[in-house]
Amino acid sequence: PLAKAIRGEEVADVELYLRNDHRPQGAYLRVTGTPLRDGTGTLRGGVVVFRDVTRQRAADEQRPQAEAVVGE
Repeated sequence: PLAKAIRGEEVADVELYLRNDHRPQGAYLRVTGTPLRDGTGTLRGGVVVFRDVTRQRAADEQRPQAEAVVGE
């Protein structure tokens, strides 16, 4: 996403799964990237925002099971 933003492309809500030695169980990140332009419109770089959506994703996956229990 950062490379695309630096090239002038918008990146909206791309979901990535990352895992490393510090977080072996992994994490889901939602990423948004935007080109950074100066006052004349010249491309100067990019800005990227990362949001950890691991807990939200786990809750979404458990929702159908919880709704089934409530329905019973």
